Amino acid sequence: MTVLLRQERPKCETSGPAATVLIAVFVRVALLSGPIGALGADGEAGFDRETPFPAKYLIDYPAAEQFCPPLETFFEEVVQTVGEVRGRRFTHQPNGGYGLPVVQQVEGKNLLHLGADVGWYRVNAPVYAVAAGVVRLSRGPIPPIASESKSTGERSRASGARVSWGNYIVLEHRLLTGEYVTTVYGHLGANRLVKAGQIVQAGRQIGAIGAKNVSINGGYNPHLHFGVRQGRLAENGCTLLLLRWPDGTAPLKLLQVGEDEIEVELPEGIKIRDIEVAGRKFPISVREGKTFAPAAMLWTLGGRAGFNIVGYGLTTEGWTDPVAFLRQMGAASNPAPFVRAKAVPRTRGKTGNLD
Repeated sequence: MTVLLRQERPKCETSGPAATVLIAVFVRVALLSGPIGALGADGEAGFDRETPFPAKYLIDYPAAEQFCPPLETFFEEVVQTVGEVRGRRFTHQPNGGYGLPVVQQVEGKNLLHLGADVGWYRVNAPVYAVAAGVVRLSRGPIPPIASESKSTGERSRASGARVSWGNYIVLEHRLLTGEYVTTVYGHLGANRLVKAGQIVQAGRQIGAIGAKNVSINGGYNPHLHFGVRQGRLAENGCTLLLLRWPDGTAPLKLLQVGEDEIEVELPEGIKIRDIEVAGRKFPISVREGKTFAPAAMLWTLGGRAGFNIVGYGLTTEGWTDPVAFLRQMGAASNPAPFVRAKAVPRTRGKTGNLD
């Protein structure tokens, strides 16, 4: 007997004005019977169609020995109260706004800001990797939709519509203590300089601040959202997807990460030949009572709710004050040198304005 099994993302807050997000992919499974094919549907926000996902999921890469700020003006800005760029005066949020309440709500609850906002109105200012590590995500914005403004491509915040990351990059770092952190660089320009799977060194330019436009930086006034999340992007024991069928739900859990394969835990009695996510089919195999999937599947799941790459949240649990973290790591007192890209195209919005 076969039924239609539905994989759902857990509810989460988006990186822009909060909204409950639920994206489903459909797979066909056999309950207590032989494996059969899978069906799927693309629709993952921020799915990067520019380059194919790497085959391997690197788990061995250089440790982060030296740190630097993500912007050359980072430590100056986080202590300022008033700034001025090109004649525009504005008020800075203390400490870049980390941990401060934001006006958006989810289910009647106030959200907290999970990063430091810096580089306001500094379109095309270089953004740097704060430490050595591996690029886990390098993705473009959600495609424009019909209700966006024809002149700017921006959706109104007042209407409650979603405004998101735009171009963003996530790096994973192994600290000298053996612990891991992931760093998030949001609202970048379209000229991202790194791809998923690449190893980067501290101080290398990975992108630049993007112009205000949904199809570039997510529709925000130009700035960098910099966040520091505790742990690896994919942690053993995390839930990759929620599986739902007519009689109930169960998590698809990650048990072990390898470069070529990941070990997963399926609900008891369910056999799946393959899973299609973001337009790609990933075969499922069983050996010696263990269930495996290609590690490349993690690239397609990296932005999902279970991995908690968000800008706002109901709590700061799992995140770290990015300013305090960088100071602790010596990024202010003994920073790694900045290495600018030799030539980076300037980012423009649909209106042609740089800011």
